[in-house]
Amino acid sequence: MPAFLSDQQVTELRRAHKAVRDKRIADKIKAVLMLHHGYSYDQIHEALLLDEATVRRHVIQYEHQGVDGLLECRY
Repeated sequence: MPAFLSDQQVTELRRAHKAVRDKRIADKIKAVLMLHHGYSYDQIHEALLLDEATVRRHVIQYEHQGVDGLLECRY
């Protein structure tokens, strides 16, 4: 998948990742950033030890709700 985030969005996600303390939320942010940087869903799920469907759900959540959607903890 080609890069789909603007520089501003990447910066916003990196700041959020640095500030968040919950590992699960940090993994959501990492999944979106990794997809942006050219990793496949399969590579992301292997690297972060997440189910591939979960990775896809995080990306969709970001597309619909932005960073605020990723920061929600629904566990």
